[in-house]
Amino acid sequence: MQFRHVVIISFLILAAAVAYWVYVDVLPARSSMLVSRQSSESSAPDTRWYTDALDANPNETSFTISTAAGLAGLAQIVNGTWGGTPAKDNFSDKYIKLAADLDLSVYRNWVPVGTADNAGGDNWFSGQFDGGGHVISGLTINRSRKDTQGLFGLIVRGRVANLGVEDVYIKGRDRVGGIAGELNNNSRVIRSYTTGKVAGVKLVGGVAGNVMAGSSVTNSYSAAAVSGRDDVAGIAGGVYMSSRVAHCYSTGAVSAHVITGGVAGSVSDNSSIAASAALNPQVKGRSWSVGRLVGDHRGTLTNNAAYVGIINTAGNTMWGNKGSDKNDAGDCTADEINASPTIGGRFRYSNGWTTAYGRLPGLHGKTVEMPHHLRTGAAPSETDAAESGPAREIVIDTITDARDGKKYRTVNIGDRTWMAENLNVAEDSSWCYANADSNCTKYGRLYSWSAAVKTCPAGWRLPDSADWNNLVAAAGGKETGGKRLKSASGWRGWEDDEGHYTLGNGTDELGFSALPGGYHSAGRFFNAGTVAFWWSATEVSAAIADGGQLYVIQHDLDKASEGMAHKNNGHSVRCVTETRFLEGDY
Repeated sequence: MQFRHVVIISFLILAAAVAYWVYVDVLPARSSMLVSRQSSESSAPDTRWYTDALDANPNETSFTISTAAGLAGLAQIVNGTWGGTPAKDNFSDKYIKLAADLDLSVYRNWVPVGTADNAGGDNWFSGQFDGGGHVISGLTINRSRKDTQGLFGLIVRGRVANLGVEDVYIKGRDRVGGIAGELNNNSRVIRSYTTGKVAGVKLVGGVAGNVMAGSSVTNSYSAAAVSGRDDVAGIAGGVYMSSRVAHCYSTGAVSAHVITGGVAGSVSDNSSIAASAALNPQVKGRSWSVGRLVGDHRGTLTNNAAYVGIINTAGNTMWGNKGSDKNDAGDCTADEINASPTIGGRFRYSNGWTTAYGRLPGLHGKTVEMPHHLRTGAAPSETDAAESGPAREIVIDTITDARDGKKYRTVNIGDRTWMAENLNVAEDSSWCYANADSNCTKYGRLYSWSAAVKTCPAGWRLPDSADWNNLVAAAGGKETGGKRLKSASGWRGWEDDEGHYTLGNGTDELGFSALPGGYHSAGRFFNAGTVAFWWSATEVSAAIADGGQLYVIQHDLDKASEGMAHKNNGHSVRCVTETRFLEGDY
């Protein structure tokens, strides 16, 4: 194999875990660009459970919902969009029982029960919603410019209890949560949990975005990955005005710019966090007020614990404000967590928890499988953080390059949106492999370094070494990241000395879809089908011709490597941007 003017250098990956500022992993919309879910149920909202009950008894205060369409009907009644009489009903002093597990995947953009773009909105839910231990799954919300997003948007003097919400996929702006965007005026979430992904800008939580005015989240947990800009946490983004979180834990990765914690982002105004545990693989923020348990604390913290292996922004596990009544909470090792079913008595049967040795406390008669990063007392790794939470779902979007109208697939990985194919726009000092247009269509163009640094579309850029390092970390690190980034086809295999043939394809687990475009040097072309080279915006040296940094994946290795090449060589280009999940929202 010829590597002309190319030196391959192994490199060490920075300790940056997947979902680093995942405004998603965040997530482009789950609609046309995603894996679509199948459902035989009609998506037309159904309000007959309400009208039939009132026809039989106009003073009825107890209702039952057993279908996804019925829950969508509840949203319409509360939001005042159902067209019936009364015009809307916030269900104050009324009780709703969920009678079955529901799959909401037929609704590609769920409308929350109780809508409001600010806390002064009047379409709130004030009823008592009892999940009965049932599970709502497949919830998708894609409103990055709208506030108060969740299964329930705004709850005022209401309650949600005994509910599981699995595989949520939510993006909003401010006050965004897996169960509720905001709990206001003595509202409650009790014995409930979430899994999946939640993202927003401000006040973002795995269970509730904002908890205020005497409200609470108790005896609940979240395994959702949560991301945003500020006031972001695994359970509640903000806890204000005599509100509280108690007997709760979170196990998902949390990332933000500022004011972020494993359980709560901000706690103030006589509010409290008690008997709770931050069991996250990572809690990261770009600036100030980042804590294992709480980001900014001006309330009361009591009897809280945190996993000692939580990775911080610097990529290590050093936290400086430890103690059961402090922002970083008291230390708790993986061995201690595995050996204490109640995690030090915080999650007991008397409060609705089910416990077992070697598993995390669960609700509704079930325990929770121990996440990978908590299974042993081993030091945390990038792979541990990557494997926490639900399985990765590849989310594909498309953009159009205004210069020539070409469309490119994109994918969110960590806090970056990457092109999921190589750039192919004509530019001086660029080539199609073997001067064949068909190869440009297949592999994209090959660019000199000077062309590469200026050729990405508006709003996009050539990735630098930090971008590449974070990408490879998200793929599991340098030893196996190459295989996970390779496309599942298009790579040439090889035969070993004993005549065994091995395919060179990868698993494409992140949707990056790396293809082996080869390279150009001194008028000749090399290694299409076996090697992929991409330029980095980082220069090894500006003073020498062999000063262009690049990243390499080979057909016969699972590794991803860092290299250096002559700047006049032609290599592939992938463009990147900060996550487009919330682009333009702030």
